[in-house]
Amino acid sequence: MFELFLLATAIPEKLSDPCLGDAACYAELAAQNGTDAMAEEAVAEEAVAEEASDAIAIAGEAPTSTDPNFDNLDPGSRAWGRKIDEILRQPRPPNAGDVISAQLAEFRGEPSQYAFNRLGYPDAKMTVEGATVYSWLNQTSNIDGSPLRCTVKIVVRAAKIVSTDFNGNEGACARFARKLDPKYRPHY
Repeated sequence: MFELFLLATAIPEKLSDPCLGDAACYAELAAQNGTDAMAEEAVAEEAVAEEASDAIAIAGEAPTSTDPNFDNLDPGSRAWGRKIDEILRQPRPPNAGDVISAQLAEFRGEPSQYAFNRLGYPDAKMTVEGATVYSWLNQTSNIDGSPLRCTVKIVVRAAKIVSTDFNGNEGACARFARKLDPKYRPHY
């Protein structure tokens, strides 16, 4: 019961924290209030956080949840904010849609056999207004049982691919992305 009382009294204090974990802010407040010991401690914590930040930046390592220098930063502090910015600025690997889109653009003007060589034989073929539409389908399910589906289509007129299209989920389209670019690796 006493622990519950402590928790209940700590919550309002946490919610009214003007610095939100920022050591430099605490140092300023401590200096204004004349508590030098608190100010020195806050400045020391900020220095440690900045050293960790600089060491990671110099080493070129991206902070991860297993990075002790990142995990020890206070959420809301300036050093923590800099780490988040650093992570968000890193280039993201291409997703399946990016790979498929770029690769399908190369199909235009090629004979249909070019698509068969890259994707395998199609799952369906139909003729619409004199054009032949070939489609490839990948259906699967996610770990939670939700359906995943991806369809790739090419339109052929006069023995040449004139149009390409795809539509689907990242997980299902990854299969086609790997066929089109063997270096592609899903990042999920």
